[in-house]
Amino acid sequence: MNKLFLLIFLIWSSIALNAQKKAPSLYLGYWGPIPVGAKIGVDYPILQKLAEKQIERKRGGKVLSLKKRRKHELLGSFSIAYTPYTHAHNFLLNPEIAYRRTINNGYFIDLWLGFGYENILNKGKTFTVDNNGNVSTVPAASRGYFAPSFSLGMGYDLSMEEIFPLAIYLKLMLIGRTSYNNLNGIINGRIDLGVMYKF
Repeated sequence: MNKLFLLIFLIWSSIALNAQKKAPSLYLGYWGPIPVGAKIGVDYPILQKLAEKQIERKRGGKVLSLKKRRKHELLGSFSIAYTPYTHAHNFLLNPEIAYRRTINNGYFIDLWLGFGYENILNKGKTFTVDNNGNVSTVPAASRGYFAPSFSLGMGYDLSMEEIFPLAIYLKLMLIGRTSYNNLNGIINGRIDLGVMYKF
């Protein structure tokens, strides 16, 4: 588990060092579907490329000059998601890397790859039994898992048209959980819906 923490730290440090001269985005989202949770995180643009092209179109006998823009971005992200279960508190620490393509009117699509760490903290009392049959309680019992993820996202960026420094996004996620109980791993689906403030 210490090696996993080291891997996550190295990934996030590399993202932060490469993106420190660019403006980040802060996002807050609904984390669902059931049970309902919350997610907060930050995106850093590692690489950006803005392509602009001037085009002419005829409308009503007039020739209009329009500017066509496309933005390509390589993003680094780090987020914390919380889900309250009836038996436990669930936390997901998730560094991610993504490719995002934004078109002229602000609509975008993106692909995400995550290398997360999931911790499940038990509610109430947890008991353990030793080899002699003695029962004792375990304070703050929890278990951690490596949680890789893949996501497909879409949204609308109001800052592309210089309306307001906000974006609305939706991400559909598949999240793995390795070595879960007696299984080699399981895969869960999650929905991340929220707003993003662009500094």
